[in-house]
Amino acid sequence: MYKDHPIKGKLPILQVTNLVKCYGGLIATDHANLEVHTGSIHALIGPNGAGKTTLIQQISGALSPEHGAIFFDGVDITVLPAFMRVRYGLARTYQITSIFKKLSVVDNIALPVMSISGGGFNLWSSARNDEARYQRSREIASRVGLGNRLDSIAGALSHGEQRLVELGIALATEPKLLLLDEPMAGLGSGESERMLELLRALTPSLSILLVEHDMDAVFRLADTISVLVFGKVIASGSAQQIKENPDVIKAYLGDGNEEIH
Repeated sequence: MYKDHPIKGKLPILQVTNLVKCYGGLIATDHANLEVHTGSIHALIGPNGAGKTTLIQQISGALSPEHGAIFFDGVDITVLPAFMRVRYGLARTYQITSIFKKLSVVDNIALPVMSISGGGFNLWSSARNDEARYQRSREIASRVGLGNRLDSIAGALSHGEQRLVELGIALATEPKLLLLDEPMAGLGSGESERMLELLRALTPSLSILLVEHDMDAVFRLADTISVLVFGKVIASGSAQQIKENPDVIKAYLGDGNEEIH
């Protein structure tokens, strides 16, 4: 049975149990265990090479584990392909921004809207005239702060705005859980603050699991933080619990590291 979450008091939307992924003799995830609770923001942190992206790839379906199980919203999705996980309500963004740079902002977001609503790419010529779908796309663009950039070509936007387009694409799939791989990467201070405010506003209507190296952002944003070291989750807890955990300090944060204060 799932345990009640100490912060949100709800059942977990994601449960990862004893997940193992190997590359030859290298163990990338070593019986990793993780729970993400409904309506919460959960951060996954750890040193470079700890296996964070590998774990996210297994959760999203980009990689298959050798051992273990992944339950999403009560369903065993361990062997499901990535596109089926999207249909169940799991969406992902990437370290390197992945958008259609030659399309406008609204057209980038319209593509997944079409897919979710049953439209096909062969219907593209008529989709631009589908007011209901485009109204939904405009609403999502406004939600991520791009309401005044609807017709701008995505590739001409700033890096921070392209990150917002990618987030809009993910939201257009109507997710229950967002997997965000370093959403703050490459953002300036103002853009980072904008992203923080946006991610906070997304919950509790959906849940977020993010990999992030910006410790200030993690400690300000996350309800729960898990620390991955050599493929193992060595600790999970609140920001204060993680800051004070001696195993985490020794393995990752470091004694006297000003980032943890």
